Amino acid sequence: MFHISLRLIVYYLVIFSSVSFFNPLGVISPEMSKLLFYIFFIFLSFLAIKRRHVKTDYPKLEICMIFFGLFTSMFVALIFHGQSLKDSAIAMIPNFFAYAFFPVLMQLQIPVEKILQSVKVFVISGMIVYIAKYVTFPNMIFGVLKDEYDMSRGIVRLGVPFLFFFVLLMFRYINQWVLIGKRKCFIWIFLTAAFILLNVTRQHIVFSSIFALLLVLQNASMQKKIFTIGACLIVVFVILPQIPLVNAMVKLSNDQVYSNAHEDEDIRVKDYKYFIIEGQSNRISPLFGNGLPRLGKTKWGIEEEKKHSRLNGGDGIYQADVGWAGFFWYYGIVALLGLLFLLIKAIKKKKNKNEIYLNYWLLFILFISMASGPLIYYDQFLCISIVLYLIYAKRNFAFIRYNKTKSTVI
Repeated sequence: MFHISLRLIVYYLVIFSSVSFFNPLGVISPEMSKLLFYIFFIFLSFLAIKRRHVKTDYPKLEICMIFFGLFTSMFVALIFHGQSLKDSAIAMIPNFFAYAFFPVLMQLQIPVEKILQSVKVFVISGMIVYIAKYVTFPNMIFGVLKDEYDMSRGIVRLGVPFLFFFVLLMFRYINQWVLIGKRKCFIWIFLTAAFILLNVTRQHIVFSSIFALLLVLQNASMQKKIFTIGACLIVVFVILPQIPLVNAMVKLSNDQVYSNAHEDEDIRVKDYKYFIIEGQSNRISPLFGNGLPRLGKTKWGIEEEKKHSRLNGGDGIYQADVGWAGFFWYYGIVALLGLLFLLIKAIKKKKNKNEIYLNYWLLFILFISMASGPLIYYDQFLCISIVLYLIYAKRNFAFIRYNKTKSTVI
C-alpha cells in the first residue's frame, strides 16, 4: 500500500509542479518551477523503471515516432541554426517529459479510479485558484502581475488553471447523466461549463460545446435529446445574450471578421503559412523538424524571440496559436504523424459506455489544437497523457499488488 501511495503522491506532485503549484505570491521563479517538475518527474520515472517487469500493451511505434522527431530536430537546430545539442536538450526537457508521461503511467499502473479522482481534485483546485485570483486582482495571490491584460472580452482574462481537466470532467458527467440520469451530474456540468466560459477563450467554448452536444445527441434517449435541445435553445437565445462577457466576445469576433475581410489577413492563417511553408529553413526540416529554440539564451533563441514576440515588436506569430502546425515546425512530419496516429488509435479503441466520453474529449483536442496549444505546452499535454492512460490502462491489466514471493490480482 505504501508503494501505491508513493506513486500517487509523486503523480500529484508532477502535475502540480507543471503549473508551479499555482505560484503563490509569485515566489516560484520559472527556473525553480521547471527544476521542481524535473525532480518529481525523474522520481516518478524511477518508480516506473523499478516496475519494468510489468507487461504493458499500447501503441509503442507511435510513441517512438514522436521521440524520433524530438531527437532529429535537435540535430537540425545544430546544423542549420547553430544551436548546440546541449541547449536544444535543455529547451526540450519539459516537452520530452510530457510526451513520456503516458508510457511512464502505463508502467506505474496507478489504479484508474485514483486517476479519475485526481481529475476532480485538479478541477476543484483550479476553481479555487481562479476565484482567488479574480477576487484579489490586481493584487496577485497566485502568479505574478503581467505588464498588460486582455480586457476586450468583458472580463479580465486571467486564465483558468487546468482548463482541459474542466472539459474532461464536464464530458464525464454529461456521459453519466446520459447513462444513469442522476441530477447531481447537473451541478458538475454547470460548474465546469461556467469556468470554461470564464476562461473567455472562444475556440475552447465553441468546440467544448459542440462535442458536449454531440455526446448527448449520439448516445442519449430521445427524451434526453429533446430536453437537451430545448435547454440549448433557451441558453443560446435567452440566457447568453444577457451575459456581458458573451456579448463582448461576440463583438470581438465580429470586429475581427470585419478586419480580416477588409484590412488584415487572419493571424492564424499567417501562422499556418509561416510554420508550414515560409518558416521552413531548409528542405529537410519538414521531415525532421526545426528544433526547439532556447528563447532568450542562444543566438537562434534570441532571434526567434525578437522576430515573433509582440512585446518586442515582433509579428505575433506563435507555435501555440496553431498547435498542429507548431508541432510540425518543431519536430517534423514523422513526429506529427506519430502523435496523430496515437490519438486516432486511442479514439478507435473499443470502450464501454462509461468511457465513451473519452473519445469526445480526444476529438475536442484534435480540433482545438488547430487553433490552440495543448500539443505545445507541456503542462497541457500532461492531461492528454492522462486520458490516453485512462483508455489503455483498464484493458491491459488488473491492478496488481506485488510482494516478495508472488503477485495477487485484486
